Amino acid sequence: MKIIYYIVGVLIISSFVGCGMLDRSFEREEDRNGQRFVSNREMNWEGYEDEGKYYQNPNLLHFPERTAVNNDDDVEMAADIVVQAGYEPDSIWINGNTMWVKATATQTYGHEKRLKEEAKLRKKLLNALPRYQFEVEIVEGG
Repeated sequence: MKIIYYIVGVLIISSFVGCGMLDRSFEREEDRNGQRFVSNREMNWEGYEDEGKYYQNPNLLHFPERTAVNNDDDVEMAADIVVQAGYEPDSIWINGNTMWVKATATQTYGHEKRLKEEAKLRKKLLNALPRYQFEVEIVEGG
């Protein structure tokens, strides 16, 4: 029984000792260097060339616009290919590395003929835009 009292006493004493070791710097309005945590002063931006670069997240990579992939141009190119193949472009969108192309045909196809036409259109799109995987659907117009 004395061992239990001894263990409980040591735990209580160690918890009291730990409470006295708290850093009280947050109770004052200063940090350890004596500076205020919150400053209401306005930043003087004179002498900086570009203010915008100081507001950006430094963890994000900077990609110049000339190396960026412009998806709008790819969608327009896919629409032109659909028109050249003799179809009306219905909806074209990009999700990751997959381009979904839906085209409207002016004539009626059977199931196997439609699959062959979709494969032809997919091949033309893949030759023009090799960075995408294509999901092509040809529907009959009304």
